[in-house]
Amino acid sequence: MNALALNTRLLNCSPSNTSSDLAEAGLVVALKAEYRAAALTGLPAVCLGVGPERARRAAQALIHKGARALVSFGVAGGLRPELAPGTLLLPSELHWRGAFFHTDEKLYSWLSRIAGTCLSTVCAPHVAVDEMVMDVRAKARLASAHGAAGVDMESGGVAEAANAAAVPFAIVRSVCDDAGTSLSPRVAELLNGNGELRLLHAAAAVLRRPALMSELISLGADFKQALDTLRCMAQALRADLNTRGEDNS
Repeated sequence: MNALALNTRLLNCSPSNTSSDLAEAGLVVALKAEYRAAALTGLPAVCLGVGPERARRAAQALIHKGARALVSFGVAGGLRPELAPGTLLLPSELHWRGAFFHTDEKLYSWLSRIAGTCLSTVCAPHVAVDEMVMDVRAKARLASAHGAAGVDMESGGVAEAANAAAVPFAIVRSVCDDAGTSLSPRVAELLNGNGELRLLHAAAAVLRRPALMSELISLGADFKQALDTLRCMAQALRADLNTRGEDNS
């Protein structure tokens, strides 16, 4: 473990007095496309947009509605060169604002088993950030500092809400932009607060700078691969929950 990890606060979001049953979990998502994938699980999901504060509010809303476990569900940036778009990430630990969170062992094992029925997965540390990670050098620094495979902007807020409410949490993420992909500032400017492309702005930007079109097309293709993985995972999760329901009936 590196020096940075040794200096972080260790928080275990696996309290013994709450449920680690996926059937009682709620999913936190940031994008409408992620929400549609999450809906395939049959579990409750809340989508309030991009970033840790919105994710925290979404997590709190799920807890208020009765969720006894939380899952941060969506796309992520890849931090290791070997991880292609669409790679499924199931982290066992999360680095966020100087804190070090363990995901719930039972949820982690459960999700790993389900994913193994249809997907190859990477189980490695994950890191959460406040702002988009735009270039390959920044991604490399995060990978080096934390040994992480992926990065997103919502899991930190979910982890904090889970810790405050003493409920377990897990992370399910699919790589969108890989470690070798830099996102130009112009692309970031074309996204709204929900992480969606503002079409009129995008059309105007492409007219001014035609080369931007290839970047948007490439990012769209990567996003589709990431969503395909999330949908596959969601369908496998629902099938598992349905089977358990039949066995208990």
